[in-house]
Amino acid sequence: MVPVYLRSILLGICAVTLASASGYAAPVEYVRVCDIFGAGFYYVPGTETCLNAATGQTRIATAGGTIVADSALKAEIDQAMEDAQRALEGVAVALAMPTARVASGKTYGAAFNLAVFEGKVAVGAGAAMKIDDTFSLDGAAAIGLQHGTVGVKLGLTGRW
Repeated sequence: MVPVYLRSILLGICAVTLASASGYAAPVEYVRVCDIFGAGFYYVPGTETCLNAATGQTRIATAGGTIVADSALKAEIDQAMEDAQRALEGVAVALAMPTARVASGKTYGAAFNLAVFEGKVAVGAGAAMKIDDTFSLDGAAAIGLQHGTVGVKLGLTGRW
């Protein structure tokens, strides 16, 4: 007869062994050579997509033919799209920059704007200061809220 405490220890060891046996790592899929498109291509692990590491070109064989993609071209397209989004935000920034004016008999002026252009939002603030009876100085800054595009301006106004 096995003592109770020894049975508990044996059952615990069995439980730990069974629990750890199910935790072994899954088999790894190694990189396979993709020779259907020529030298230099290999399969992207877990897919049927072939990649040429030297050129960045990807190819996929389908029933309708081969799909060829150039990851360098995709990167350039992505950059162009990002630049276009920043340009749209730049328009919103320009619209948000106010021109502050100094009212007659006053020394300072301030202005604030909010602008939206093609879904891009920007906020801006400006200030002006009377230098003398002829000149006043004004400036403004604005920032886009999506990409952080910043614009500033400085102006000098003369009156006579």
